[in-house]
Amino acid sequence: MKRNLILCLAVALVLRVAFVVFIFPEAASRWHLREDGDRYEDIAQTIRDGHWTDVVIGPVYPLFVAVAGAPMRVKLAQVLVDVLTGLLVFHLARGRVLAAWLWALYPFAIWRVGFVNKETVLTFLFVAYACAQVAALRNGKHWQWIAAGALLGLVNLCKPTYLIWPLALAWVCSRWCWSSRRGRGGTGGSVAATSFPSPRNKAA
Repeated sequence: MKRNLILCLAVALVLRVAFVVFIFPEAASRWHLREDGDRYEDIAQTIRDGHWTDVVIGPVYPLFVAVAGAPMRVKLAQVLVDVLTGLLVFHLARGRVLAAWLWALYPFAIWRVGFVNKETVLTFLFVAYACAQVAALRNGKHWQWIAAGALLGLVNLCKPTYLIWPLALAWVCSRWCWSSRRGRGGTGGSVAATSFPSPRNKAA
């Protein structure tokens, strides 16, 4: 299992480095692709110069670009981040190496590392949040909930449209808690549940 996972991560690394270094430059010149369509390099430069004024775009990825430096260094950093995402996917799938292989060979994941774009970092943060959130739901430890909240904050600072996610999560958690209580309630819980309107009852 461990050897298979190491091989998977190594293949993911090689594929992404090969794409960034050899394939993307040729594809960009042939298809006239813009590697930095959202001008993250310009925003990163304002951060380096100490007069960052763009508050429309979330700050996480511009800071990532500012720290990484030149576009090629940004892309290589994204390669490492995306390989780590594969490791997180492995843990999220409860140690199933197949899940990591699917991520390692996922064409769109490989494609995105060739661009100066937030999607690679955003995906890493969101999968890290998912791991922390699942652990918090399973174990209920306070530090896990704090970690999940902090990671969700970073996700929102990377892409503010994820601000709606806590509402969706609250709905999912309420349904999960309701289902757990009903399962523990035995026969009495089942009778009580069928005595009140629910989406399932209405459908019937």
